[in-house]
Amino acid sequence: MISLRHIAPCAVMALTGFPLAAATVDATWDYPTDVPVVASSYTATGNTIDFTLNAEPDANQLMVINNTGIDFIQGTFSNLAQGQEVTLTYDGITYNLVANYYGGTGNDLVLVWKETRVFASGANLAGQLGNGTTGSSNVFVPCNAEAGSALYGKTVVQVAAGTQHSVALCSDGTIATWGYNAYGALGDGTTVDRDTPVRVDNSSGSALYGKLPILVSASQGFSSFTLALCSDGSLCAWGNNGNGELGDGTSETRILPTAVNVAPGSALEGKAVVGIASGNGFNLALCSDGTVAGWGSNLYGKIGVSLGGGGALPVAVNTSSSSALFGKTVVAISAGENHSLALCSDGTVAAWGLNGGRLGDGTINPYSDFPVQVMNSSGSALFNRTVSTINAGKKHSLVVCSDGTVATWGYGGGGTLGNGSTIESAIPVLVSTTNGVSFLYDQLVEGASSNAHNLASCADGTLAAWGPDDSGKTGVGSTGDILFPTGVISPHFSHPAALESVQRRCR
Repeated sequence: MISLRHIAPCAVMALTGFPLAAATVDATWDYPTDVPVVASSYTATGNTIDFTLNAEPDANQLMVINNTGIDFIQGTFSNLAQGQEVTLTYDGITYNLVANYYGGTGNDLVLVWKETRVFASGANLAGQLGNGTTGSSNVFVPCNAEAGSALYGKTVVQVAAGTQHSVALCSDGTIATWGYNAYGALGDGTTVDRDTPVRVDNSSGSALYGKLPILVSASQGFSSFTLALCSDGSLCAWGNNGNGELGDGTSETRILPTAVNVAPGSALEGKAVVGIASGNGFNLALCSDGTVAGWGSNLYGKIGVSLGGGGALPVAVNTSSSSALFGKTVVAISAGENHSLALCSDGTVAAWGLNGGRLGDGTINPYSDFPVQVMNSSGSALFNRTVSTINAGKKHSLVVCSDGTVATWGYGGGGTLGNGSTIESAIPVLVSTTNGVSFLYDQLVEGASSNAHNLASCADGTLAAWGPDDSGKTGVGSTGDILFPTGVISPHFSHPAALESVQRRCR
């Protein structure tokens, strides 16, 4: 699961400071990578904002407020609502964008392209590519956004890809799902698989009724469920609940969204949730005070408490003196199939759950039911580097550093680690960036890890992938082991004014 809190480095960053209490904020872009406002916290309520575009936008988005703190932006500008369309003009060309107060690292104000669409590649037996078929594809194909699809006329601001189903959050707060649905993970009130996006039920019988979802997460492995965080801090979940992964205090499968328990006895009581991550039969929630809660299956200690602990109510991840989280403030979380990662404010990374090298602490112990520190001393690829993004896969882990380099550890089969080897590593190793061999010779801004393959987004808007590819999921146009980052065959993009950005995660 991709981390919901990270700092994505830019190729060029020009900053213009503004008083946080100003009545009007003048957001100007002289370069597409400019960031008008950078702040550790921000209150938009009572203020207005004006936009000036003095450069052609790039292929990604326009960052308005880079909120470096853990909390969300407070309120909205009086003249800019969530999901509102923004029309900007430069050099005689009109650009249509949409405001998202929960973009970037999950709490930044960004302008995204209107009608941003979803593309997908890989296995498709349950229709998880969303293109109206059940045939796999080794190149990225567009998910159905035609009339009749829940994505018709929508702007997608976030996606989450489970093992067998996919989820898309739209700028208007609606959620679209498609793929495997035997346990109700699609949230449409049925257990019918869908090869075209359907809308998650938010009517009066749903826990999403009257709510504004701002983040979504999808399960890994074969525990099929979906989790959503709403703007009021509440959590809703639906689908398989055999391990208590829906957090509602029961083991009853739900085909409609149900509320995660925050009553007395829940570790989320009185907490403000700012990030979520889903694994195989379990969930994690990051709270605004820097603590983490988990619920569901605790096999291998993957929710961060002693074996036998956990269950259908959220519990606090271990922060005792023996834990790598002792005295730490967590700023990002990620859940793999059976292990978890946390990024701390001091730049260290903690891991827990099934090990075999995927915890990166230099051991191959079977598991750890309390957080251990990922090795960042001499000999580790993280030595003297600052981690900005964390991602947990099925058998390996991946991080992006602030200098644009990528490190991986854990399972190495099929080229999973991206360093030209198929040997596992219990300590972080660098992914290849050799010009002419690796596709990552431009600065990386985001990465995602999966079952055993990886997908990376580079600063120039290109995509790269590596690892085993038995169903075309890497999107490079072939199948087989990919030992080094290789360019993804991206969909054809027209002029940026009509750009359809790739939003597909790699799961």
